[in-house]
Amino acid sequence: MNFELYIENLGAIDKAQITINPLTILAGENGTGKSFVTKFLYSVLNVLMRDTYRVYLNDNIEQVLSAFKGLDSTLREKYPSLKKIKLFLDDLQNILNDEQFSYRSIFNNDIINNLEIVLNDYNEEVKEITDELQSSLSDNEVKNPKQIRQSHKQNEFINLWIFRSFLEDFISVISDVEYHQEKACKIYLSDEIKSNFQISKLNQIIKNGEKKLLFKIKNMIEIEIVENEIKINHDVKKNNILNIDRLVFFESPTYWRLSKDLLNNTERLKVFYLSSMINDERLTGIPKHFLDLRELVFADFKHGERPKFVEQCANDLQNYLNGKFKTDSHDLSFETNTGQTINKNLISFGMTNLGVIQAVLNKNIINKGSFIFIDEPESNLHPEWQAVLADILVKLAENGVFVVITTHSSDMLKALDVISQERNHDESFVSANYFEKNGQLTQFDDYDVQTIGKFNLISKKLLEPYAMMTFAKKGGFFDD
Repeated sequence: MNFELYIENLGAIDKAQITINPLTILAGENGTGKSFVTKFLYSVLNVLMRDTYRVYLNDNIEQVLSAFKGLDSTLREKYPSLKKIKLFLDDLQNILNDEQFSYRSIFNNDIINNLEIVLNDYNEEVKEITDELQSSLSDNEVKNPKQIRQSHKQNEFINLWIFRSFLEDFISVISDVEYHQEKACKIYLSDEIKSNFQISKLNQIIKNGEKKLLFKIKNMIEIEIVENEIKINHDVKKNNILNIDRLVFFESPTYWRLSKDLLNNTERLKVFYLSSMINDERLTGIPKHFLDLRELVFADFKHGERPKFVEQCANDLQNYLNGKFKTDSHDLSFETNTGQTINKNLISFGMTNLGVIQAVLNKNIINKGSFIFIDEPESNLHPEWQAVLADILVKLAENGVFVVITTHSSDMLKALDVISQERNHDESFVSANYFEKNGQLTQFDDYDVQTIGKFNLISKKLLEPYAMMTFAKKGGFFDD
């Protein structure tokens, strides 16, 4: 299965059509939009592979239960419908969190009828509760915000109002499934994009001077960002969840040098308001895809049998590194093959680059159907190590792992080219693309592709600066 992308006005990109094959290479100069493609695609796939409606429904239940805790204990004891609602939501949440969950288990007659009975009792009692509370308050007191915290009865009234508001939201979510499926997808996709790009507004990734961004994955989803609004065209009614085993995004090794205390404090803070739970999302400069990777690296996975190709790749990297990265106490350290432990801050960025990949492969994280994004893997790597990494990446792609690479290294490109040719891979396996400064992808002549090869044509583009330097030297640019 390949993925056909069509993109308009994403960052520096004007228009681009890209095929995501088992091995996909996005080459070009800095600032041409390569990383924008990988971050955006990661964001989209990360949302599509999740059951967003299920998460959204669970979040709404959490809000109602949180508001329930704020109700006065005498109210909860006096009115049975409140306790019934609590029990109903607890049961529903257990169903949602069950590993064997299916939508049939919540959208059946027993569940719906039970909800209707509970709500009928609640609607009869809530008027009595409201009247009881309001009778002890004057209209002026209720409406005057300066006096809103002055009495116990006023607090009861406010907490009941919050509870009712959240309960009404929940009823809407479970009653109008189709609408809220789409809404959930839009909410989580917007949040994912902002978190991975570390931006406060979606329009910040629209090409300068343009008003609309378009991103399509053929036969899957169409996304438009206009100003700061996101629109999606996706068959949410089928509730299809993209069958991707895992997403992993490798970027700068610099993030691994950050202290674990700083990284642990990047969790979202939630502020309680009268009308909703609002995420106070503070931009830290650390993209979410790194935090996702960090969570995977430090997670405890079952020590089941890893796929042979993953185990072989992990062992090959360990042999090249003469050691492996360990993930004890939520921090990284390097252990040599002789047993010596070295602090992560004493390890070169190049070794960290390869070491983190080795650490991921050493766990039950990567499998057939996984996606690996690597942003400029050549960073801090000697050409020999670039060739080592290229060999590992091709092996993964050969075994059903989608590998997407951004690069501006002719050495990395050459290594990928040589290995692919040795193993007789064609364009159905490798997708090579060159991003131009004008926002387009280079359209190479078919004859040149057949006679010279696309890899060589892209390498030539990457090496143009060296040719210009040679020309300048002949022309006296470097003369004293």
